[in-house]
Amino acid sequence: MERQSRWTLRAAPHLVKATYKVCPWCSKPIGKQFDCHHWLIKRGRLPKVMFPEIDVVVNVIAVHHSCHMQYGQTKEFERRCAILASETFGPEVILKWYNSVSERTNLQPKDSLGVQ
Repeated sequence: MERQSRWTLRAAPHLVKATYKVCPWCSKPIGKQFDCHHWLIKRGRLPKVMFPEIDVVVNVIAVHHSCHMQYGQTKEFERRCAILASETFGPEVILKWYNSVSERTNLQPKDSLGVQ
């Protein structure tokens, strides 16, 4: 499958796990039990009708439940998710997706993910 077209895939758990094989926090392999974490656009930022737009593999990362509960809402966790997603899809693909969503919502467009 072409790298740039994968971000449009719905974030079914098996696709999230197949896409992200390690936890962004601890870097250990993802096992049978994991959480799906919305890292760039959180579900609480948009109306429910927009959930299909953000429930895509570029925005949903597989994480260990304990890492998610302990660190999931921290800036460092978001930074690590950005790095992992950028390594998987490329920052330009993530920004293209984000800005396409921002055009139809009240989200501000981005010109960078803020990670090196």
